Amino acid sequence: METVRTAALAWFSTVADKSGLNIFDLWLRMFPRYQRRITIFRRAIQSQLDKIRSFRNNTAFHANPTFAEFFAPRVVVMDDREEIAAALKKFLKLAVFLLRREHWADPDLQSRMLGRILDAELTKNCRINRAFFIDAHIIDRHVIFGVQRL
Repeated sequence: METVRTAALAWFSTVADKSGLNIFDLWLRMFPRYQRRITIFRRAIQSQLDKIRSFRNNTAFHANPTFAEFFAPRVVVMDDREEIAAALKKFLKLAVFLLRREHWADPDLQSRMLGRILDAELTKNCRINRAFFIDAHIIDRHVIFGVQRL
């Protein structure tokens, strides 16, 4: 369990951190009408993100060679685990909110993703199973199969 938590926190930090994927800035560009909401959520969890980043940089992915510096962020994460868990829940709440509005932010996103899949199939002369993308909620089922009207 410790290993999974370590990896999950480090990966999360990479997604949310300004030196990583920087999902918040991406969301600000994708969802300009929700800039205020995104900024409020980001500010609300920033102190916990800083702790998670320190954990990633010193303990998880980039182990600090000094034992005290390596171990200190782990202690902080354990001591503040409830606050960190609450911050992660806030992040997920925002992520779900935005994912449900993704098709409004970029109406052509689904067709572009299908185009990329088709391009890859043609380039590599293979067949890519679209069910994987549907099951992973990357592509909407109706984009592939259409909308059934009764």
